[in-house]
Amino acid sequence: MTVAGAWLPRTLAGRGAALCALARCAAAAWALARDGAWDAIIADQVAGAVPALHAFTAWTAPVLFYCHFPDLLLAPPRGAHAPGLPAWLGAALRSLYRAPLDALEQAATGAAEAVLVNSRFTAGVFADTFTRLAGRGVEPGVLYPAAAVPTEAALAAAAAGWEGVLPPGVTGLIKQKRGGGGSTSPPSPPPTVFVSINRFERKKDIGLAVRALAVVVRGVNKKQTNRGGGSKKTTTPAAPSNPVLILAGGFDPRLPENVDHLQELQALAAREGVADRVAFLPSFTDAQRGALLAVAAAILYTPSGEHFGIVPVEAGAAGVPVIAVASGGPLESVVDGVTGWLVEAEPAAFAGAMREVVERGAPAVRSSIGAAARAHVIAHFSRPAFGAALEAEVEKMVDAHAGRGVEKVEEEEARRPPVRARRRVKVK
Repeated sequence: MTVAGAWLPRTLAGRGAALCALARCAAAAWALARDGAWDAIIADQVAGAVPALHAFTAWTAPVLFYCHFPDLLLAPPRGAHAPGLPAWLGAALRSLYRAPLDALEQAATGAAEAVLVNSRFTAGVFADTFTRLAGRGVEPGVLYPAAAVPTEAALAAAAAGWEGVLPPGVTGLIKQKRGGGGSTSPPSPPPTVFVSINRFERKKDIGLAVRALAVVVRGVNKKQTNRGGGSKKTTTPAAPSNPVLILAGGFDPRLPENVDHLQELQALAAREGVADRVAFLPSFTDAQRGALLAVAAAILYTPSGEHFGIVPVEAGAAGVPVIAVASGGPLESVVDGVTGWLVEAEPAAFAGAMREVVERGAPAVRSSIGAAARAHVIAHFSRPAFGAALEAEVEKMVDAHAGRGVEKVEEEEARRPPVRARRRVKVK
């Protein structure tokens, strides 16, 4: 692998990340053009690389652009307040900064010979956002991102060694046993483990998982009146195993939102009365991710309107069912009732699916729904599936580019004036 443009900064004093990304991509495009001739070029994420590639390669190679999501929707709004400046000045400067970048993104995206997006949901957002391109008839194709599918041996190793990988606070929660209905009742089996894997950002709505857990716990522990109508109250029989929740995800202590949101979630768990059932694992390693997937009965995926979301696919690859919000990418990666559950973004809806997992038991759920999820990912979201789909798109683009080249040559020949036949003169 050759890296170019890394010498350029990622930001300018913590700002201008989009502008710096354009500069780095332009440097990479220049290095690629100098490296030789190419049949096709794939540009990822930064649309501004497309015109640079065309300019430096003299339009000899077609460019496929993979648009994960419009950048102008991911950036703060133009009128947003810039930290450290008066509100009016920060808003004005941000608007001036973003306006040309947003215009360039649409124009540069439209300059690509082929455009792909990561889901049908994103394709709809693409049309609503890039209205000029939609008016020209530009319709991106859909290429789902891929996840690495672990082997059966790797899954078995993770299941056997998870205790030595996860920190003590998490392993203690997983291994704990709780009493049954009374002091003389035997302890229940090990808990049913639910896992949330998301960055510690408010837009991920991780608090939904905490509230749903509280609903499940209250349903298990609530007291009901005897059917006979008497006033005596008895405890509802304990569920097959007690539910617990592990909140894991990306965490940067330098980002105030990450720090604040982690504290907010800890306070929420205390208010909901489930602090002893929730463990936190920020900034986990790849090995710890494998361990979490090995012990999870199900993954709780709480973001709404996620343009794709790789976590449900990674979970399915490991044979873990997913309970996800019925919007955005999960509508395409999760088959409701077959590979997981798609529910409304409210605690009661999530709790209903979680209760089903608890009642059926983690082994039974993973052997049926988890196995179906793994087969679904292998067929549609594995790296071989991704490679085959991408190769087909590239071949189609190259063929179309070659066809346009032939048409251009024919048009130029048609525009040339006819060559007059010369009379032959015989000299004696």
